[in-house]
Amino acid sequence: MKKILIATVAFLAVAAVLNAQDSKKERPKTAKEYIADLGSNDENLIIRAADWLGNEKEENALPGLQKLLKEDNRAKVRLHSAMAMGYIGEKSSVEPLNERLLLEQNADVRYTIILSLTRIGISEEKHVEVLKKARDAETDLIIRDYMDKMVEKYKKK
Repeated sequence: MKKILIATVAFLAVAAVLNAQDSKKERPKTAKEYIADLGSNDENLIIRAADWLGNEKEENALPGLQKLLKEDNRAKVRLHSAMAMGYIGEKSSVEPLNERLLLEQNADVRYTIILSLTRIGISEEKHVEVLKKARDAETDLIIRDYMDKMVEKYKKK
């Protein structure tokens, strides 16, 4: 009988500890909190926020994402910002993406910008001209080839 009582008390103690840990779990963040995370200095926090905001197509995040793309000196942050902008898919992102495309030194970020522009779609001649200018300056053959295909696609429209 003592063994059963001890086992029951031990089980209840373990259950109480596990229940206490469950109650300490954080509630899911809101979009507003993720947008605030874009202003953090923590690279991983910014990347997680950008990814979440892009996946949720959170249009209110565009000003913060555009600022990161334009001003942040970390390639990973710029890459994830560009990717999120592409997932959100708003035409208002084309201009900032084009601006960064002409300045970007990192090939991975340039490629992500091109993919985001493809996802959003460009139709105005001025955007196609930026793409041509970027293509002419491109040193990465894979990116250049993709840009050639994009220019051809938009010529047909």
